[in-house]
Amino acid sequence: MIPNAILRAVAAASTRRVAADDFGGPCCWNGRYGDEDEPSPDAVQDGRIQPGAQGRSSAADPVPVVREPCPAAQRSLLRAEGGAGRAPRRRGQRRVRDRPGLPERAGPVERRAEFQPNGEAPVSSTDRQVTPHVGHDGTVLEFAAPRRLETEEIPHIVNDFRIAARNAIRAGFDGVEIHAANGYLIDQFMKDGVNDRTDAYGGSLENRCRFATEVIAAVTDEVGAGRLGVRLSPFADYVDCVDSDPETLALYVIRFMNGLGVLYCHVIEPRMCVNENDGSLMIPHRLLPFRKTFKGTFMVNGGYDREEGDKAIADDYADLVAYGRLFLANPDLPERFRKNAALNKYDRSTFYTSDPIVGYTDYPFLDLP
Repeated sequence: MIPNAILRAVAAASTRRVAADDFGGPCCWNGRYGDEDEPSPDAVQDGRIQPGAQGRSSAADPVPVVREPCPAAQRSLLRAEGGAGRAPRRRGQRRVRDRPGLPERAGPVERRAEFQPNGEAPVSSTDRQVTPHVGHDGTVLEFAAPRRLETEEIPHIVNDFRIAARNAIRAGFDGVEIHAANGYLIDQFMKDGVNDRTDAYGGSLENRCRFATEVIAAVTDEVGAGRLGVRLSPFADYVDCVDSDPETLALYVIRFMNGLGVLYCHVIEPRMCVNENDGSLMIPHRLLPFRKTFKGTFMVNGGYDREEGDKAIADDYADLVAYGRLFLANPDLPERFRKNAALNKYDRSTFYTSDPIVGYTDYPFLDLP
């Protein structure tokens, strides 16, 4: 019996045309900026994601369409998007010596500032330095000091998201997912633990969410709500992105998405907690208010295995379950779930390496007869 937990595959951005048939189902693009190009007008058929209103409205764009990302957007690539925007590891690393505030086990240092294009600062909602982060292997990640985006720059960043979505559809993807989670640029604007602005993009909940809602509206206008999903991590604290009222924050954005008819909402669970009965780790399951509020397809992520995923679907806690680490270590995860087969153990130390093979394509498939 095939598990009810429906799997999500993330299609990586590529220079070649990537069609839905390469995956065998709907492909969703969550990647980087690109040059302007018009989307294909063809609707997605045969059970794949159906678009809403296709293309832009006839009204003039609030920001003139540009053919290349503006300089501010180019500077933000390492912070603004998903996995494709993370800086690679460096092989040569320096030892930590007398670094205040860091544990004694802290090991080599990775200075993310060294990966910024032309050595320029990444852009953010703030100019406050991110606290150094100690990884699971003791490596210390040091981040570049950000540059606060000027108010007049923000509409151009919004337009870059529009262009990226247009290019994704043109490249053959069925839809796009806006990465408004995990401490990236949109998350930095939404959360009050980071956003210290005093302009129209800071202060109140509405203002802090303005950048997010403008991006969602722009992409909806470009490709149609039926081709769009949004990823949120209201409870997470990646790179100091924390909010004092995460539930209210997420509900505000979700209600805005409802008004546009966004196809799906993808939300990350809080970190796993300890079961008081047996001391085991368990999923907090704190996403029910979002599930009840969102009118479209609701996707959950964070610590799920086969059994937990099945239960989430059976209990109507979610419509879809996304798998990240398990899928990374098991390229045939759907088949392993189908057969209830053993899973490869993932190697966390290779999650963000620059090696083209190790931790990326070297996990074994099942030995099938």
